[in-house]
Amino acid sequence: MREVFGTSLKQLFLAVAQPLTTGLPYGLAVWWIAKSHTPWDWLGLATEMGLTALIYLVIAWLLVLNKSERQEWINRLPMLFSIFHRK
Repeated sequence: MREVFGTSLKQLFLAVAQPLTTGLPYGLAVWWIAKSHTPWDWLGLATEMGLTALIYLVIAWLLVLNKSERQEWINRLPMLFSIFHRK
């Protein structure tokens, strides 16, 4: 990446480290809960997995993305939803 795109090692390291510092503690917490909790049934498992993903999306939105990146994603959402409304 550095040779092809001219990205410094520091930029590459930070691009990996920031999401990792958010995701690693979250992943360990989810792992611990999964080891100590038994889901009620398949629907409960699917609900818990969906909530786990949603919680991480909120955490990543707040801690990983900066203001301009959040705005960029906000601008992309109408394009995503327009795919579902095409006739």
